[in-house]
Amino acid sequence: MSTRRLLVAHGMILALLAGGLYDIATGREHWPFSPYAMFADVNLSRTAAKLVLIGIDEGSGLEVPRAGAWAAHPLSAGRLGVALELQLAEPQGAQRVALIVTQLLTRYEQMRLQGRHAGPRLASLRLYRLEWDLDAAVDRARPADRRTLIVEARLP
Repeated sequence: MSTRRLLVAHGMILALLAGGLYDIATGREHWPFSPYAMFADVNLSRTAAKLVLIGIDEGSGLEVPRAGAWAAHPLSAGRLGVALELQLAEPQGAQRVALIVTQLLTRYEQMRLQGRHAGPRLASLRLYRLEWDLDAAVDRARPADRRTLIVEARLP
């Protein structure tokens, strides 16, 4: 093997090692150097939780569970919940999430007026944290064991 090829091979190995060590030290993820954090921790919690957006119908006052999906489109409601959860963990996250939910309510109403969904006019949009105890039998249709209001946005 020529000296040049040997130096290139060693340089590539060194770059891969340096990138991997950097990601491990900083806790960040840059492919292919990721520390694969999703496999690094064991979650011993006996509850499952997620954030959901629920609209409140202006006329009847009833809940409109699908409102979050219409407001977040094309982002799925599940991905929106994860993004809001990450925002809540940040400093001033609660204020930022309140602003985001207000913007989503405004967007929902604009899309409704444009005929882009068939949802009702909303009086407000609420962000809830739903929690399920994992000791009971798993049932997708089972309602949440606890429901905590995080923020409520109203149209001006």
